[in-house]
Formats: sequence, C-alpha cells, structure tokens
Amino acid sequence: MTRWLATVVLVATTATAAADDTKVFPLTGQTLPPALANAPEAMTDALATSISGTVASVPIEDAAAVSDCDPDTTACLEKIAKQLGVKRLVFGTVSGAPAGKVRVVLTRFDVGPARQQRTYTLDGGTARELADELARVTGELFDRPAAAPVVPVEPKPPPPDETPSRPTLSTWIMIGIGAAVTGVGAGYLVSASNLRDEYDAAPDDTLEDIQHLMDLEATGNSRVKIGRVLVIGGGIVMAAGIVRAIYQLPPRPAPATAFDIRPTAGGAAVSFTRSF
Repeated sequence: MTRWLATVVLVATTATAAADDTKVFPLTGQTLPPALANAPEAMTDALATSISGTVASVPIEDAAAVSDCDPDTTACLEKIAKQLGVKRLVFGTVSGAPAGKVRVVLTRFDVGPARQQRTYTLDGGTARELADELARVTGELFDRPAAAPVVPVEPKPPPPDETPSRPTLSTWIMIGIGAAVTGVGAGYLVSASNLRDEYDAAPDDTLEDIQHLMDLEATGNSRVKIGRVLVIGGGIVMAAGIVRAIYQLPPRPAPATAFDIRPTAGGAAVSFTRSF
C-alpha cells in the first residue's frame, strides 16, 4: 500500500517538475529531541529556496522503492532523475550530535554522473535557526559563495547624561580669573587713594611743587579709571562663574510627601507628612 501511494505521488510530482533542474528530497530526521521535530522540514524548505530547487513530495528512499532500486547506487539516482525530469538530486539525513548540536549529511547528485557529499555540524537551537544556518553553510557544495553569518545588532546604550554633577574646571578657572582681575582693580583704586592722600599733603609753594601736584593728579585719575574697569569687568566674570557653578551643582532631591487617610472612630483621620 505504501509503495503504491509513493508511486502515485512520484508520478504526480514528475508531471509538474519538467521545468525544474533541481529536486530536493525531504531530509529525514534521526534521534532528534522533540523540540526539533520539525527541523528537517524547515531545513529542507530553506535549502530548496537557497538553491532555487523544488521539494519532492516523498523522501529519496520512497522514490527509490518506486523505481525498485538502491538509492546508494549511481544507476538508481540516474533513474530517479530521469523519471522526475531533473538534472540534480539533493537529499540527506539529520541527526543529533554531541553538545546539543545537529549533524546534517547532505548529498548532491548531478546527472553525468557526479556525486558530492558533505557533513555539516550546526549550532542552531531552534528549527528556524538550523534552517538558516544550513542554507548559509552549504554555499560551497552548490557552487555559490557562502553568505556571511548574521550578526545581531545590539541596541546602542543611551547617551550618558551630559549634565555635570559638580562645577567643572573651566568654571573654577572663570571664577578665579574674575576674582584676580577684581583684586587687581581694587589694588589700583587703593593706589589712587594713596596718591590722593599724598596730593593733599604735598606743598604748592613753587612751580616745581605745582608740577608735582599735577602729575599726582593725572596718575591718580588714570589709576581710578583703570581700577574701576578692572573691578567691574572682573566682578562680572566672577559673578558669571558663580552662576555657572550653581547651575552645575547636582539637583537636590524633591522632598518626600506622604498623604494618608485612616479610619477612626466616628470618622477618618488625614495624615500629611513631608520630609526636609
């Protein structure tokens, strides 16, 4: 009965395979865990897609039984290829391997005859992963470059918080420069005040005394102008640095607030708590 059914299926497949050059027979699974029970079917489909072939309806053993021949012989494979009207047959087995891996023994038979066989050990943990891996590693067997393995793209970590947790060095330099300039300006103003005292105490009896007083006055006025500019400019720079330092300080945590309603005899009590 089984052989008769395989014959009918093979004949039906032959009727639609005339335009196909490659026939991929379903891979047969052996000693696979239950979680990979559908792996042979998934790998067969992926392999057929990768080599532009079509999947046969029956395994190679059933096709050989219909032709009453041994699939291990070249004559049998040529007979099956002729019945199907194709130039290439692909078939193989899937079995478990040590360390939870999967071994695939794959045979390519080209009418001519030419037979090639490869053994692949796959690492995939699911039927889909095994199918993708088999389609990728069999490139050399079917005269096409092996596709590069797919490297999962890890999501980029979020950018670090650019807000400084404390005043930066440039901020401290700004404050220092502002303070230094302000100090120099204050020194000029003190010097001008000293010249003012010297001016008030200096004699004015002779022409030379008057000329000396005029020099003291000019020098004092110049130092007052320079001192004021330095004090104002340095103060502005220092104030900007202080504001910047305050902005760069870590924010203070918001005070915790607890609001609770508890039933009491004859009503309810409202509890409001806030930490500082």
